Amino acid sequence: GHHRYETALNYRNIMMERIENPTGREAFNYVMMYFSNMDDEGMTVLPTHRILHGLKDFDCERFLKECRRYFDVDELRFESANEPEVRRGFFRRLEELGSDRTTIGLFIRGRESYFILSLKDRAIMDRVFGDTIPPVFKGLDVTVLHSLIIERILGITSEAQMRQENIIYVKGKDNALGEGKNETNQLTFILNPPSIGEIKAVAEAGHVMPQKSTYFYPKLLSGLVINTVDETETVEPLCV
Repeated sequence: GHHRYETALNYRNIMMERIENPTGREAFNYVMMYFSNMDDEGMTVLPTHRILHGLKDFDCERFLKECRRYFDVDELRFESANEPEVRRGFFRRLEELGSDRTTIGLFIRGRESYFILSLKDRAIMDRVFGDTIPPVFKGLDVTVLHSLIIERILGITSEAQMRQENIIYVKGKDNALGEGKNETNQLTFILNPPSIGEIKAVAEAGHVMPQKSTYFYPKLLSGLVINTVDETETVEPLCV
C-alpha cells in the first residue's frame, strides 16, 4: 500500500540524517513489497465512493443545472416499493454507460431519484482545465468527479478535499447509498472502478493514482510475512 511505502521512505530519510557515514546497506534502506502481474486473471480493482456533507447554502436545482452544462443527466425516479428494483437498474446502467465514457452515479438526499451523469465530451476536461491537469488523469472518473464537480461546480478546493473536510470515503455501492441517506449527508457519488489499463497508463507516465481511487482485491493475508527490525538499526528511540 502507498501509505506503508511513503512511511518507509520517511523513516529511511530520518534515519539517514541520524547516522554518520551511512553505507546504504542499513536495514532501513529496504522495505518488503509484494508484486503481482496486473494481467493475471483474478486481479480486481474496486472503487471507493464519495459522500459529501457540510455544504453551505447547497441548492439542489442549481447544482443539477450546472452539472447539465458538462454532463448528460439521466434521472431514475423511485418510490419505497420499487426502490430495490430501480437501484439495481441504476447500478447496471452506470456500468453500461461507463464502459466507453466517464459516468458517475449520484444520489441527493431528500430526492427520491438516482441520477447518472455522463460526460458529454472527452474534450471538456481540456477546455476547462487546459494543461493544469496531466493528460493521463483527464480520462479518470475520479479526476472528473473531484476537479470538475467537487471543485469547480461545488467550490470545494483541492486543499479542503485533501483534508477531507466535506468528504467521506465509503466502499461498497449499497453501503454508500445507505450512509448517504443519513440526515448529516447531502450528496453521494457512486463511481465505476478504474481499469487496469488506466492504472498502467498513469504509472507509465510517472504519476501515482489520485487519492482513494483504487481498492485492489483480493488482499494478501495479514501476517503472511514479517519484516524484522535489527536491534542495531536505530540509533535512539524513534517514533514515526
